[in-house]
Amino acid sequence: LDMLQSLIAVLDDQAFFPGVGETTVKKMVKFIKASFTWFCRRTWIASNPALDLQFRRVHAKETQPFQTDELLALLSVQPTSPAGYRDLAMWFLFADTGLRCQELCQLRRTDLSGSELVIRNGKGGKRRSVSLGSATMKLIQVYLDSYRPMGEAYLFLTDEGREMKPRHVAKRLELWAKKADVLNATPHRFRATFATQFVLKEGNDLIKLQAL
Repeated sequence: LDMLQSLIAVLDDQAFFPGVGETTVKKMVKFIKASFTWFCRRTWIASNPALDLQFRRVHAKETQPFQTDELLALLSVQPTSPAGYRDLAMWFLFADTGLRCQELCQLRRTDLSGSELVIRNGKGGKRRSVSLGSATMKLIQVYLDSYRPMGEAYLFLTDEGREMKPRHVAKRLELWAKKADVLNATPHRFRATFATQFVLKEGNDLIKLQAL
């Protein structure tokens, strides 16, 4: 039971799995409990270690947006490698659009058309379009033209040409934040920053914010 609780704690840790929400973790717990119940019925195991396995998110806190100086510090680090140009383009894209980390990882090159970006599989399977600023567009184009490796059709790739995963993005941001001397940097803080900046600029238009 202790090992299973530790596993759930890791799955629920936003530092490791920033794209995994509370509902997903609950489903995982349900699946684990059902699996061990089935094992017992098949007499593959003598007792059910998941019988008392429970999940209740106790550390859920409101995500704090980046302060202006923190955001400027993150976006001012100069890239020195192909991966660095990719990373900086991702940070600008996060700040510009408020994308979820999983949405960014699933973007394909064909989703980008000029200054418009199509998110084809957002939360709940919804599709939406967002506009990109000139700085973000320029960085993405530089990455695509000069630094993106050959590989899969996704917009952002690992050095090996494979699809980026949320854990890869979170780890890269952690390394980047050390250079910028920014603490507790997570991809979701860009989303909170986008929402905060939108309210400051556009007013309390929550319907429009929700659509974006």
